[in-house]
Amino acid sequence: MSIQSNGPVRNLWVDALGKVQFRKIGDLTASELNASLKKPTAYGGLSTYEIFNEGSVAPPFTDSLGAQNGVNFYRLIYRTTAPETGRSERVSGLLAIPKQSGKQLPMVSWQHGTIVDAKEAPSMLVNNDQIKTGPGEIPRSAETLFNVVRLSGNGYILSAADYIGNGRSTTTQAYAVKGATNQTNQDMLIASQAVSEHLGYSSSKLMLNGWSQGGLNTQWLGNALDNNDQDLDRLSAVSAPSNLKATLDYWVNDFAGNPNWLTTVIPY
Repeated sequence: MSIQSNGPVRNLWVDALGKVQFRKIGDLTASELNASLKKPTAYGGLSTYEIFNEGSVAPPFTDSLGAQNGVNFYRLIYRTTAPETGRSERVSGLLAIPKQSGKQLPMVSWQHGTIVDAKEAPSMLVNNDQIKTGPGEIPRSAETLFNVVRLSGNGYILSAADYIGNGRSTTTQAYAVKGATNQTNQDMLIASQAVSEHLGYSSSKLMLNGWSQGGLNTQWLGNALDNNDQDLDRLSAVSAPSNLKATLDYWVNDFAGNPNWLTTVIPY
């Protein structure tokens, strides 16, 4: 394990946002990142990768599939304004930067899926050079960890908003609220680009990736960026609830699959 690297809070003034705070919260090697996915959990000794690889739809995890370089982690704090309410909200997000010699790196904006615990947000994944775990010793925001290992661990800067109501935000979730979600994600991108440039990095390519609720958020974000004439190199939306009939069939009718999320999602 590397020396603990939680650094002081640093302030950066960004024209479009005002003050952005950022703090280094982790410095992990490729081996440490890969080990976090292979480590046995309390669920029958299965690794996090094995739990998510239900039905063995993907090959077994090997280091060749994982991170090839280490990653530095930063927690960003910024303010965003929800168009629906006009309220300014204090929100957070994760910035993961590969430890490589190159300074010109592509950037991926990752949109996470539904969570019920604010501590499962992307920026809560790492602290003091350690992958933080929750119940059953599964890493917090495991889906974010997969993206970090596969993307940041292979040369991509990763920007991940926690969303309003998650991470360091103490208000109610703006769950599936289009304007607030879009603004939060766009502002996180602006903050991530500013902090990355402050640290000496630049990105000429931008890609979007999201899963579940984050898949829908990714489609919204891609549309908003397109309307602003901002070029995207790639967009991936996985298991997005964009088709309402198919989503309801999955939850309550005869569409094959598990789990039943309807009772959790509807109250949001």
